[in-house]
Amino acid sequence: MFRIFGRSGASFAVRFGQFWALNARPRNFVQPRGFATSQMLRQKPKSSFSVSQLLKDINSDPKKRKILAISLFTLYFLSGIAGFRYLSDTKYKATGDENPYKKVDSEGNIIDAAEIKVIEGHDTTPVYNRLAREYDDKIWLEEITSYIWYMRRKLMKYVKGDALEVSCGTGRNLKYLNPKKVSSITFLDSSLPMLEVTQEKFAQKFANFENVQFVQGRAENLVDLTAKSHQKFDTVYESFGLCSHEDPNKALDNMKKLVRPGGRIVLLEHGRGYFESMNERMDRQAASRAEEWGCRWNLDIGKIVADSGLEVEKETRFHFGTIFFYVLKVPKDLK
Repeated sequence: MFRIFGRSGASFAVRFGQFWALNARPRNFVQPRGFATSQMLRQKPKSSFSVSQLLKDINSDPKKRKILAISLFTLYFLSGIAGFRYLSDTKYKATGDENPYKKVDSEGNIIDAAEIKVIEGHDTTPVYNRLAREYDDKIWLEEITSYIWYMRRKLMKYVKGDALEVSCGTGRNLKYLNPKKVSSITFLDSSLPMLEVTQEKFAQKFANFENVQFVQGRAENLVDLTAKSHQKFDTVYESFGLCSHEDPNKALDNMKKLVRPGGRIVLLEHGRGYFESMNERMDRQAASRAEEWGCRWNLDIGKIVADSGLEVEKETRFHFGTIFFYVLKVPKDLK
């Protein structure tokens, strides 16, 4: 099936590409003089690109045709799933009828919040102490295939001035840190073994950067940790940390208190998404996920942010709404 689909699809694309290429040539096109044909071929401008030639290459290579066919089939399949979930979740809101498949009413309000299986908050430090030396080896493939690396890079573009990373873990954001944009940087984590991994990575990558400190502590105790120094920051950032705090609301409130007026809190988090079918799946796996990774991945991140009183400057959601990216502004009149 793939062979037939790939050959017929690519053949049609080749013909279309040829037609487009011929008709796209300017009417007053004149072949330059003084160049032999072989010279012209060798000295093609770097900017030239032939769609028809690309499609010919695909059509002439069975392996490429198969890859193209599988890619298109996968795209159509995933689009179908996304479309079905979207229609399923919006149908009952449009008609006003009760949705028998999800625990919300026609306005999207939760009907039976008691059935949402959010694990009770607790100190997850022992889990991360255990994972510290193997965490990178266990998580790297998942982060590549789910484009978490891209989101981390996006996060780090906002880090500047005096910066604080909360729940730094094993320093997976260090790869995207621009030391020229920061005056000082502080790394905080409740797990000492994870903090040590971050310190080792930092020493290797930024050996000449001296204005750095590594602090063991919990986000819930941030204000107490800085009580003597009264230290403030221009940027406080965190990636996938709210889910691991015993009290995420208090953790975010403490971050707010440590940011200078007009500063930014930048968050990359995961939580409940757009589709209830996906949320139910996350609820079912919440206990095992918390046991293995120490995180409660089905928290309502949007509500936590809304309750913080911070100004949402930028909000982006990925992966059907389960990944949250926030740039939060601290009001200048904050005392």
